[in-house]
Amino acid sequence: MYKLVDPLGTSLIDLRDRALLLIGFAAGAFRRSELAQLRLADITETEGGLRVQLRQSKTDQEGEGFVKGIPYGHEQKTRPVRAWRAWKEAAGITDGQAFRSITRHSKLGTSLSDRAVAEIVKRRAKAAGLEYNDFSGHSLRAGL
Repeated sequence: MYKLVDPLGTSLIDLRDRALLLIGFAAGAFRRSELAQLRLADITETEGGLRVQLRQSKTDQEGEGFVKGIPYGHEQKTRPVRAWRAWKEAAGITDGQAFRSITRHSKLGTSLSDRAVAEIVKRRAKAAGLEYNDFSGHSLRAGL
């Protein structure tokens, strides 16, 4: 995971991708659809890290939802809570979708598709010099 997020800077798209990758991977092992569906109200900061409420999931056949805890992390560049704070502040989001599309002119969209999550993982793997064809949206879950 470090190789994927290490080269990321402070642009809006880099901040979003860092938060998405770290939350998606760190203890969460989220599916790409789960990340795409997350709303700001589903993520709360606690003393121990982040509390992420999943409203529905592929394995939650009754649709009751469940909570996943995301720890603060140890390494400076791979701390999911820090990445979440930076993204949320830079994007200025106060409600709606947690992760959103960003135009080439750094304009914030309203949502992010599950396919876009997969493309972010592949793009960041390629930029890190990794064999990007080995990566997909499922890599966040399978990599844990």
